Amino acid sequence: MANEVVSSVSETSSPSNPNLVQPSSGNSGTFDNIGKEDYLTGEVPIPEKTDLNYKNWKAENHQIMSCLMNSMNVDIGENFLLYEITQEIWEAMKETYISFRNTLEIFAVETILHDFR
Repeated sequence: MANEVVSSVSETSSPSNPNLVQPSSGNSGTFDNIGKEDYLTGEVPIPEKTDLNYKNWKAENHQIMSCLMNSMNVDIGENFLLYEITQEIWEAMKETYISFRNTLEIFAVETILHDFR
């Protein structure tokens, strides 16, 4: 399941979606290549602030957040600046852009059907 979710980063970071920027040539556009896709899905639990692993989790969480933010145009990225957890950004992006994309696809199909009348 994580790979399905992660693969949509590549799908949404394409020229057909003007809200997102193409990944740089050194970045494949997927988080599974760097082993951090579990941060997107919430499978990595948030440790307590007193836990010795908290600083490591926080650094990795911010690394993934940075990747997400850098994959967006500035105008779009500004909407996600106040999120503190990678999963929150990812869920908001999916809700916003995947449903937007579906809306465009539905509109295209309805337009084709209308033309047949």
